[in-house]
Amino acid sequence: MSAHRLSNVASAGQVSDSTPKIVPKASASVSFLDLSSAPAPDASSAPVSAPSSVPVSASSSAPVSASSSAPVSASSSAPVSASSSAPVSASSSAPVSASSSAPVSASSSAPVSASSAPVSASSSATVSAPSSVPVSAPSSAPVSAPSSAPVSALSSAADCQQQPRQHEPMSLETAARLSIPELSLRLPDSWDPDVPFPEFTRPRRVGRLSVPGAGLAHARLDASQLKRLRLPRDWSGLNLSDWLPGGPADWESALQPPWQRDIDDLLAWLRLARPNLAGRIVCCRGLLTRLTCQQLERQQDLCVAAIRVHGDGLLLCQFTGAEAQRLEAQRNRRDRLMAAWGPAFEALATGESGGGRDGDGGRYCEIVEARLGNLRLMCLGEVDCCDGDELLELKLTSQHGAWRRRLPRWWAQSFLLGVPSIFAGFRDAAGRLRDVARLPVDRLLAMSRGHLRPDEWSAGAGLDWAHRFLSHAVRVCATADEAGAVFVLYWKPGQDRVLVSRHGPASPFYFLPHWLLRDLSQHQLAEEERKRQGKKQ
Repeated sequence: MSAHRLSNVASAGQVSDSTPKIVPKASASVSFLDLSSAPAPDASSAPVSAPSSVPVSASSSAPVSASSSAPVSASSSAPVSASSSAPVSASSSAPVSASSSAPVSASSSAPVSASSAPVSASSSATVSAPSSVPVSAPSSAPVSAPSSAPVSALSSAADCQQQPRQHEPMSLETAARLSIPELSLRLPDSWDPDVPFPEFTRPRRVGRLSVPGAGLAHARLDASQLKRLRLPRDWSGLNLSDWLPGGPADWESALQPPWQRDIDDLLAWLRLARPNLAGRIVCCRGLLTRLTCQQLERQQDLCVAAIRVHGDGLLLCQFTGAEAQRLEAQRNRRDRLMAAWGPAFEALATGESGGGRDGDGGRYCEIVEARLGNLRLMCLGEVDCCDGDELLELKLTSQHGAWRRRLPRWWAQSFLLGVPSIFAGFRDAAGRLRDVARLPVDRLLAMSRGHLRPDEWSAGAGLDWAHRFLSHAVRVCATADEAGAVFVLYWKPGQDRVLVSRHGPASPFYFLPHWLLRDLSQHQLAEEERKRQGKKQ
């Protein structure tokens, strides 16, 4: 590919050099951290309301098989209480530390039950779960929640300046003992490349969230942080190290895995927008991408916490498992530098003056709703930029690497959020930008053929597994006989099934703040009452 022009690998037209036409509208700022007296969002800034609720029914095709081995990622040590006095939301910029040796019991007044409407579940899969779970924390073979996991409740706004809390690891033996064998989910013995593509409706935007560089306390329900594609005209040969996040001296500390902030963004949007969650599975795009690409993820474990809300709604959060933490710890400085070139390319491509500088470092998220088979999904994902009216994902890869093997992940990430195109940059080994190309998402699967064997991955098999996993999560949460339970679904590389364990509201895996659950439930009940009164009139 030429180093002196904007090439188009997929023959979809040149990238426009003109200034994009989108000018996001501003709206009133709403504080996310001021929880004790936070006002309802203005009508001018409220997102499009979600459609009326439809119950989520479990797919009868999702098997439930027993297992008493393999680990479950869970930790019930070092819980942090849900104080009813002055709770504060989870925020990546406002973490709270908690000593694992000083657990605090959850306040009895904190958890509030959601709507009493039951989650529909397959009769063959509904199994009652134990009412209590023993707690222990051996030190071997740790499987732990990430240190930056969202905090259920903070005692005061001053706690925002503390460090992220740490969780005591849980051994594989303890994880196996806590698992509920009859709720495990068996993985396919082999991935059939001929599995038909399941029904998936086009994602429809139901909300927006802009988070400025100042943090979630200044989040707004608008597109003010949506960046525009403004690649410098003299981009060829530019050194990406000059645009590292945090600068040349502090770029390593500035890096943060996106899934550690995505759940905070999702909780912020839920607090500000108060959407209707009934009958919906609500999660971040990263989890859906991981499930769709499960065939390719053979080295990293999967840890997902599930909490039932609004009776038949489900809120999911992906945690960093022990294998992922181990692989991250093994990365050397060169590996981390190459990973940092990705955000550097985003800064270069979206400079507000066309010179490659990235404003205040904010981010923009879209919340979309779609159907996967019989499941209604509500998903939040960060969007890198736009070019005119078209949303774009920005990707950076090596010009000499097997970059086409990454296309399935690129496809899943963009397809599930409804982003139509990817703007890719190609770098050399020294981190200099050598070429760029616009890749239509609907061409990515065809472009990956010949670089992946059919039995390695197929879009149909990937989405089918995502549907099975999510359907199983619905059935698992339907076994909860009380509010405040969190179920952890865990898979470790080499195991043939996903194990399930149950934990209480004091568990570090209980990522949903109790005040937020109460607020959403009260808002939902008020909306239902308003609709009933409207029908009477």
